[in-house]
Amino acid sequence: MSMRLWFLGSGHFAAVCFAEMVSTFSFEGVVTAPPRKAGRGLKPRPTPLEGAARRAGYEPWRTARIGEEQGLLAAMEASRPDAVLVVDFGRRIPGRLLELPRYGCLNVHPSLLPRYRGAAPVQRAIMEGPAETGVTVFRLVEAMDAGPVLGRERVAIGSE
Repeated sequence: MSMRLWFLGSGHFAAVCFAEMVSTFSFEGVVTAPPRKAGRGLKPRPTPLEGAARRAGYEPWRTARIGEEQGLLAAMEASRPDAVLVVDFGRRIPGRLLELPRYGCLNVHPSLLPRYRGAAPVQRAIMEGPAETGVTVFRLVEAMDAGPVLGRERVAIGSE
C-alpha cells in the first residue's frame, strides 16, 4: 500500500530533504512560497524547493497564504492525504489543514527540539557552540514547534 503524501517547504533545508525523500516516496503535491525578488537585478527568484521539485518532475503550487488558497485546499482535500510533510516552510499551517491528513502534518526540524525552535536553528546552534545538534520529527499542532516528538537523530558539531 502506498501512502498519499504532500510536501510543503521553501528553503534550502526543504530542498535537500525533498531531494532525499523523492527517491523513496511519491508525492501527490508539492507546495512552496512564491518567488521573491533577489540579487542585483531584484528579479523574482523561485524557492530552493521549487527548483528541487521541478528537477524531480513536479509542478509545485505557489502560495503565500496556504489557508486561503481555495484551489490548493480543494486539491488537498480531494487527494485525502495520509500525511503532509512540512519542512522549512516558514508559514503557519492552519487548523483545517492540520486535521486533514490521516496521520497528521509531520515537521522535520533541524534541531533537537525543544532547543532552537523557530527560524535559523542551525545557525543558532553553531553560534552557541554545543557539542551536538540534530534533527527532530514531530507532529504539528496549533502552537509553533510544540507537537509530540516522533523521533530524533543526534549529530555531533565538529570544528568544520
